[in-house]
Amino acid sequence: LRYNMVFMDVSMPEMDGLSATRAIRKRFEKQKAGETKVEVLERQLLRPPWAWIVAFTASSSEAEKEDCMDAGMDDHVTKPAIKEALVVAMEQYAEACTIWHQSSSGGMKGQ
Repeated sequence: LRYNMVFMDVSMPEMDGLSATRAIRKRFEKQKAGETKVEVLERQLLRPPWAWIVAFTASSSEAEKEDCMDAGMDDHVTKPAIKEALVVAMEQYAEACTIWHQSSSGGMKGQ
């Protein structure tokens, strides 16, 4: 099961959101290495090859935002989240998908 977008709580018990994000990114790299050519094409045509991970945290400090991005997260939303902040995060994901689709289909045409 693969999710397109994940709102990751940075302060979770047992495994924090930074560690969880690193684990997700590492797992994806391992999966990608074992794919067949057909699986690669299907993945490339359907959606970007990554889960868009949004940090969900009570802190709005620049240092924590940097830590989140360094861990592999794509965006940052502070708690308590307001509807507008969640919509912006989803719009940024949609924009990233559009850019990814344009670049991947352009690259495939030239091959």
